[in-house]
Amino acid sequence: MLRLKQFSIEELQLESEVSRSAVQRFVHQALEQNCLELVHERHNGKAGGAIYRLVQLPTVPNAHIKPNSSRRKAWIAMRILRLFSLSDLQISVEISEENVKKYVRYLLEAGYLRVTRKRLNGSTDCNTYQLIRNSGPLAPVPRRDKTVFDPNSKEIFERSREI
Repeated sequence: MLRLKQFSIEELQLESEVSRSAVQRFVHQALEQNCLELVHERHNGKAGGAIYRLVQLPTVPNAHIKPNSSRRKAWIAMRILRLFSLSDLQISVEISEENVKKYVRYLLEAGYLRVTRKRLNGSTDCNTYQLIRNSGPLAPVPRRDKTVFDPNSKEIFERSREI
């Protein structure tokens, strides 16, 4: 929605890669919250003709990480440790290596973390990360649209590929 500015349900579905019914529910809820406005009505009863425009970001229900999830625990550990490695998080919160790598990468790309010490090629040493955006107690949520939703500030951050 942020990139498209004006869109149909079909365009939003293609952009978000979620089911049509999920997009329809989302658009319906966003219209009810006055976050979208109808720019162009459908013609001849065709379901795909309506065009919408984003007025304001909708609140995103269920956009949270479950209370006992490993990512929420990793976020708490990041807030406490401030400087950490992947293995620090993995050991302290019993999170899988793959899960911690993904979550740290998403937060790094969204500007929550920075690398303070890079691993040198061939070294057994590991990267050290620093939390630079401690937005609050709720864990940021990576989303499929390559953004990260921060439930503390209700902001959405783009994930950049340039790290």
